[in-house]
Amino acid sequence: MNYQYIFLIILFTLISSCSQKALNNIEVEEKLYPIYVDGKTGCINQKGQIIILPRFGNSCDYAEGLTAVRIKGKYGYINRKGEMVIKPQFDDADDFKYGFAAVDKNGQSLYIDKKGNVLARRIADGSYEFNDGYINEEFINNYGYLRVLNDIDYYEGFKEGFSAFSKNDKWGFIDRSGDIVIKPKYDKARRFSEELAAVYVDDKCGYINKQGMFVIKTEYEYCGKFNGGLALVEKQDLYGYIDQKGMVAIDIIFEDANRFLMV
Repeated sequence: MNYQYIFLIILFTLISSCSQKALNNIEVEEKLYPIYVDGKTGCINQKGQIIILPRFGNSCDYAEGLTAVRIKGKYGYINRKGEMVIKPQFDDADDFKYGFAAVDKNGQSLYIDKKGNVLARRIADGSYEFNDGYINEEFINNYGYLRVLNDIDYYEGFKEGFSAFSKNDKWGFIDRSGDIVIKPKYDKARRFSEELAAVYVDDKCGYINKQGMFVIKTEYEYCGKFNGGLALVEKQDLYGYIDQKGMVAIDIIFEDANRFLMV
């Protein structure tokens, strides 16, 4: 008897059973399709059942359970039952993503949450005014996390899961949830690159790891990002390259240099 063959059949059966159970546990939003009556849009499901009566100017493409509707020239949001969740008040409205949506109101570009609370306002330099500070646009575009942190002055933008931030002229790091993972104690901090971040103390820089421990002590005037295991550094007005253990890989003898680019 070919026991190996029987074993494979049993294994395949178990995997198929587990996979089906997993699929059954996944909640999939029902696809809705638009219908139009007297210039109004409603939504039906695949069985032809009317889910939302034709009474708004809207799309049936829901994002995170909400879709924008237009009433008398203003946009609001309804849920999948057709209930108004955020009343019409915006001149334009985008889909929700990561729990927030971009909207325009009275000439201002805003970000709102699913209750309609304004979280951020776009200001002239392309950043977003965020309560008492402002938040870098990359923070929003790439990661979609908005969190009220009144006591943080500036976000650098995320790299490798962390963002440098400043508070009372000192720099530390937060994670993507906005939690402080390395307390603000440095004069300046740069983004992480290849698991290390350059930090400055008393006009000298070195590198820390994601636990906030110094891996390379502060002895340089400039510390670049790591790329391919090497970083550009400046010491006594001369440039060279170090590795991730702090060993000099290319002598610090050049009057000028650029960071390594991996091709």
